[in-house]
Amino acid sequence: MTNPKEPRKLSEEVIVCYGAGEAAIGFADLTTRALTKRFGLSAEEAKKKLYLVDSKGLVVEGRKTGGLTSHKLKYARPAGTPELTDLEETV
Repeated sequence: MTNPKEPRKLSEEVIVCYGAGEAAIGFADLTTRALTKRFGLSAEEAKKKLYLVDSKGLVVEGRKTGGLTSHKLKYARPAGTPELTDLEETV
């Protein structure tokens, strides 16, 4: 367990966004930029730290429930990832 008084690095976090609209994508873009520029992660490494959950569940490539727009696909988990249907399951 980490000490709550010690600051943690963004690069050590996993981030779940509840929503995958324009605001969440903007946040994901800025977070990806920070992880690459400030912490030296590759874009792919940075994207692996972000999970988007929309009204249909976890955003996964080829999701059976659909609803995947081009801006969501940028942060979609790879095909074969379990298609979790709500935030609680994802966390």
